[in-house]
Amino acid sequence: TAQQIVDRALALGSVGFQQGQATMRMVLQDARGDVKERALEVRLRRNADGLLQSLIRFQTPAEVAGTAFLMREKKDQLPDQYVYIPAAKVVRRIAAGSATTSFFGSDFSYADLMPPPPADKDKVTLTRLPDTAIGGQPAYVVEIVPHVEGSPYGKVVAYVHTKHLVMLKVEFFDNASKPLKTLVVRKLKKVKDRLLPVDLEMKNLQHGSSTRLILDDIDPDAPLGDADFTEEAMRR
Repeated sequence: TAQQIVDRALALGSVGFQQGQATMRMVLQDARGDVKERALEVRLRRNADGLLQSLIRFQTPAEVAGTAFLMREKKDQLPDQYVYIPAAKVVRRIAAGSATTSFFGSDFSYADLMPPPPADKDKVTLTRLPDTAIGGQPAYVVEIVPHVEGSPYGKVVAYVHTKHLVMLKVEFFDNASKPLKTLVVRKLKKVKDRLLPVDLEMKNLQHGSSTRLILDDIDPDAPLGDADFTEEAMRR
């Protein structure tokens, strides 16, 4: 069903995997074609209750080095999200109303990195559309229409690999039903018998900018615990 497809795809986490430690590059290109690159360290795990925890830390360039973003999923509630800015030496909680804000100047928003709570399933309409192919790969197609006040998107169309249930493409539409952004998986790689997206690109169709996330290295067996996903861990 449409719900099963979405649940399985979302279970992989916001950056395509749900367990381990990885190094990534974020490549930002503005509408003029100017390019900036950032290096990140990403940690993800599910705790004893099966709730996702993630910590993203910027390593370079110098102006963002040490900046960290923490997300902890909560049962039947929106996740807790925090940002640590080294210059201020303070951890700030991200308010729910900031979901549409750009994630550190990228074409991803905080909402794009925030899994919806299970309790919100009745606030979206899921429709299974005819299957198709994306880049030669067979894909399920699911239309997602949120019914939440203040939602940044009027509609989202997700294309999910029929065998591996990994996201291949996502189309985002604004509240006037105009194309807003498109997320495309440029490359998949097998890691421990599972295909993972290792090169993703978010294109802002209205602003002409784009952001690529490139997974350089991943250790799916990295020993991680609750202590690695605290406000104190953000300062380390």
